[in-house]
Amino acid sequence: MDIKKLEVFINAVDLGSLTKVAEVMGYTQSGITHVISALEKEMGFPLLIRSRNGVSPTPEGARLIPSIRAMLVHSGQLEKEISLIRQHKTGVIRVAAYASMLMHWLPLIVKKFHEKFPDIAVELSSSSIDGTYQMLEAGDIDLAFASRQKAYPDFDYIHLRNDSLLAILPDTEENRKLNCFPISLYEGEDFIMPYFGFDKDILCVFEREGVMPNIEPTYVDDQTVIIMVEHKMGISMLSELVMQGNTNSVISLPVVPEAHRELVIVLKSLKTASLHVREFINCSKETLAEIYGDER
Repeated sequence: MDIKKLEVFINAVDLGSLTKVAEVMGYTQSGITHVISALEKEMGFPLLIRSRNGVSPTPEGARLIPSIRAMLVHSGQLEKEISLIRQHKTGVIRVAAYASMLMHWLPLIVKKFHEKFPDIAVELSSSSIDGTYQMLEAGDIDLAFASRQKAYPDFDYIHLRNDSLLAILPDTEENRKLNCFPISLYEGEDFIMPYFGFDKDILCVFEREGVMPNIEPTYVDDQTVIIMVEHKMGISMLSELVMQGNTNSVISLPVVPEAHRELVIVLKSLKTASLHVREFINCSKETLAEIYGDER
């Protein structure tokens, strides 16, 4: 179907005059008439009613108008994507991230990226550990901000920083006296396990130290975990980044021995990544350097 013919038809409907269409589109009036006639022949039925007052759609033509308008919109989007590809632009970068990175890092990173590449859209989504890596494997996203996972060795990882893990305890007089929290003290304690993007990192720490708390079977986000600890429903472990800006009445202490999760950008292949994905990675590094200095 010739898109230009459809544009002529929609303009005729909107303007109500073939003469005005000819003026707007730079055709002769006979040329516009020929285009409409050719389109009607192709369709197999009349599209316009001609009168002394101009033109209006036939019932058949009116029925097609919503679909034609939608088709013209998609055609315009397609032409834009083709133009971006010709300019070596991907058009859109699809990014998944854990909630804490999405909240504290990505707004600043995307802002810096758009200052350099205003025509490239960035689609953001939040996901759990397994969800993030499954989206990468399926090609649903271009890159992810996540923690490094030994269970997924076949991706490319770019180190960003180590995010220290903290014990999250109720705000009690006894806990206020502590300056650290031995991991061994988690043994047998009621533990509220965060679910979205954190459970695997925490379980690795417990396995390493040979400790097993009484893990409560919850499927809640980080903020809900904090609120549950605040109400003395158990204790937990979250990261420094997650606790950034927290105003709830809980105690957060470094664990001993020290534990952290390695925060990374992960993608299928850095070698085959598009130019703008590479530039997004560079903007990410620059932004974090501005936030944290040389500290990694």
